[in-house]
Amino acid sequence: MAQHKKYQRLSDRVVYEVAHLYVEQGIGASDIDRLLRHKFEYEWRDFRLTNESIVHIVREAIQREWISVHAPLDGNLAKALRLKFDDVITDDKDVQVVNVGLVDADVDAHDLRTSPFDGDRQSSIEELTNHHSGTTERPAISLTQHVARAAAAVVLNLIKDVATAKSGKEPVRIGLGAGQTAMWVIRTLGELLRHEKVGSKLAIHALTSGFSLNPLDAPVTYFRFFEGVKEDIEYVGLFTTPFVSPRGFARLKKEPDVARAFALAKELDIVLTSLGNPTDPECMLARYLSDVGPAGELERMKDSGWKGDVQFTPYADSSLLPLRYVRPVTLLDVDDLKDMRRRVKEKKYVVLCAAPCSKCKMLKTKALLPLLTSKRLDVWTHLICDLDTGRECLAAPKNPALVGAAQPQ
Repeated sequence: MAQHKKYQRLSDRVVYEVAHLYVEQGIGASDIDRLLRHKFEYEWRDFRLTNESIVHIVREAIQREWISVHAPLDGNLAKALRLKFDDVITDDKDVQVVNVGLVDADVDAHDLRTSPFDGDRQSSIEELTNHHSGTTERPAISLTQHVARAAAAVVLNLIKDVATAKSGKEPVRIGLGAGQTAMWVIRTLGELLRHEKVGSKLAIHALTSGFSLNPLDAPVTYFRFFEGVKEDIEYVGLFTTPFVSPRGFARLKKEPDVARAFALAKELDIVLTSLGNPTDPECMLARYLSDVGPAGELERMKDSGWKGDVQFTPYADSSLLPLRYVRPVTLLDVDDLKDMRRRVKEKKYVVLCAAPCSKCKMLKTKALLPLLTSKRLDVWTHLICDLDTGRECLAAPKNPALVGAAQPQ
């Protein structure tokens, strides 16, 4: 652990110079050691740059957000999904499949350590896989993060697109959904925005207030990821109860503390959302209904064919499945998202990130399929998913009601 901290204490200049020369210029460790030893004599006194130590420094550069590795996209699978689900995936939509699956992201450390690498590379591999035994402070990139990086790049390009159309006269308004997947996308988006200007003021909106079960899943807590961004930012929170009675919703929207948030929601340009899978033990809506929701409501919803939820609005295979006693307090419901999707030519975008659960790794295929097949649930303009989800969708029947309970092997 002390060895890791030694590299974390290196100055920005040392970490940058080493990473730049090694990654971008292709210079070897011994040559970099000779080039920089006199330039940074004070910091160089404690170590000699080797093939092993350079791995630590490059990883430090990644942690300091100077290097970002993006997974490739599978264009053929995306094209196949477009052809299969062409009723919903029309020409004005974009589909990206990140060419990484659970097997790729969850590397077996034993297999790596017993591979026939030479000594120097073997020590580097052990360093990169120590997270499996809990011996490093910084975990490896998860599949959710790979998908989140691709989604963040999509959102960044859309921000630039809207900013150009608005000529900097009005802020680009972005609505943030809740949950771990959305959190990773937003965190990565903040990193990207710290390194480049988009030419417009930004307005960041929390679409929901979040649940008391896990306050850190509330979108308003994601505002912290935009600290240090070069653009001016306006923050619009939503501070209210997460659910109200259907009759109480109209009244709630008029309350002074929340009326402004609902009024500005009509001007949103980009919405970033994920989706919930009720069979996932980490599903926020299912957990809410189980822990504090009306008695019997969770069982009724599952018996009624609940397949997923977007912005805490549940749906079955081809239509909405309203909660009976309460409704979520969210700036946009499914009908609002459908309206944004229809206004894509006006540069209104809904980005749907369908990554596996970041904790249990369960895929969200069953929750995604209705959003690929039902025009009544046509809520997105941009879809980003992982390789396994894409393959399962391609192999599934076009009618989600025919999908079996078991996951394909």
